[in-house]
Amino acid sequence: MSTPSKTNTPRLSVMAQLEKAARKLTLYSQALREQLVRLHEEVVTEKQAVLTSEDDVSESSARLQEIEELMAKLQLEINALRVLPPSRDDGSLAAREQELEELEEERHEELELLAHIRTMLQMHQNTHRKMQRMIAALTKELNRVHQREEAVVLAALRSRIVKVFAPKI
Repeated sequence: MSTPSKTNTPRLSVMAQLEKAARKLTLYSQALREQLVRLHEEVVTEKQAVLTSEDDVSESSARLQEIEELMAKLQLEINALRVLPPSRDDGSLAAREQELEELEEERHEELELLAHIRTMLQMHQNTHRKMQRMIAALTKELNRVHQREEAVVLAALRSRIVKVFAPKI
């Protein structure tokens, strides 16, 4: 079996090569633009997730502060009730201590929730930053493709000009 040599393989004309390059560049450019559009839509969604998570952190922090303020108030009441003689205790000390325990559990749950929300916020922020870097890279690549497209167009124009003016020179 013999392999075809370069002389047997028909070579594409300069214009055919330029047209082929232009088609490839156009398809690539279109794919990049579509990818950028999708990524911009995803960035909007991710930015909304960041804002929602930030709101959730604020709400959870406010709730945690509220719980801690209630706990401090209850602790003062418990301390005041402990100085009273046992004969004056009408069960309110035990009720306050029980309420304090429940608030401590609620505080613990809120701390866990807040930690989870902060983790989610950080994840959304990281994803958002990554998407923005991807948009920058795709935009840079799209600019390079546009420059290549311009170079192909200029080469095609030069080739046509040479064909038109060559016989006249």
